[in-house]
Amino acid sequence: MGSGNDTLTMGDTLVDDDLNGGAGNDRVIAVFTDQTTRTPTMVAFETLEATFNSTVTFDGAKVDGLQTIDLNASVGRADFNRMDSTLKTLNILGNPAQGLEVDYDGKAFAELTVNVLGKTNAIGNAGNDYAIQVINADVFAFNHNGTEDLDVDDGIRVDDNFTGRHTTDVTITNNSVGDLDFDDGFPDSVIVDGNTV
Repeated sequence: MGSGNDTLTMGDTLVDDDLNGGAGNDRVIAVFTDQTTRTPTMVAFETLEATFNSTVTFDGAKVDGLQTIDLNASVGRADFNRMDSTLKTLNILGNPAQGLEVDYDGKAFAELTVNVLGKTNAIGNAGNDYAIQVINADVFAFNHNGTEDLDVDDGIRVDDNFTGRHTTDVTITNNSVGDLDFDDGFPDSVIVDGNTV
């Protein structure tokens, strides 16, 4: 890519591509439809805008410099594995029907902020244990900044395994005029490896 702020629209073709965004603040847009693990080599792309229309795993083992994920409304679970610590922000821009999971590679201090934006009103789980699961993040923050009441189905799970990286700080903030409700399954909002927080 060039030295400016570039956008690369990949559709469903982002699989095992080798991409370099170059200088500037660059964005990749992907709509995942075919059920397969995506293992791209991505360097110097700061933002991934993704839609999960089927069961897809995005493997970040060869992704470097990705700071933000913008997650559009999705019918499949948004599953991000082996992300490095440069990933700091995940913005939910529409209802993820099966929720989401972010697993860091555990190699360095990792801090993730999940922001719910716009008219998002539900984060589902569709048979998964939790609507949101985050592994190997040292610090986790969840902010409801949307305009609607929000239901988070079966809550949030963060990591407390003590054999590797684990979550030491959790923050949940409702900045919305709408309500924030963690419902069904568990009476409490956050579960840390089976222990209520």
